[in-house]
Amino acid sequence: MEITGNRLMASSIEEVIENPGTQTIKFKIMFPVDFDNNVFEERSLEFNEVIFYSVDEIIIPIGRIPQINLITDLGQVKKLKAEGPRGEEKQVIRKRFEIQTTIGKRIIEFSDYKFSN
Repeated sequence: MEITGNRLMASSIEEVIENPGTQTIKFKIMFPVDFDNNVFEERSLEFNEVIFYSVDEIIIPIGRIPQINLITDLGQVKKLKAEGPRGEEKQVIRKRFEIQTTIGKRIIEFSDYKFSN
């Protein structure tokens, strides 16, 4: 599923899990499957080969969970990455998305993503 634009609008971010070993960041979200009847289901949005993740949001008041407003594709970025036993530098290309939420924004650079139930 394509996630840019407002396709995930009103999805609440319940939890974000970072796995440094696999360079993945997984969002557990509540996705509106029937917005008119206020029906939400848990879904996951997993970003792979993440090289950058930044959260710029205000302090969350108790009981308030950020909701996704818009996801913008900011294009591609090229970065140098150290690899191998000698730390040889290799250029990598990643996608860069901005996730605008009800309390700020998040930026993530990754190779690909998977949206699933």
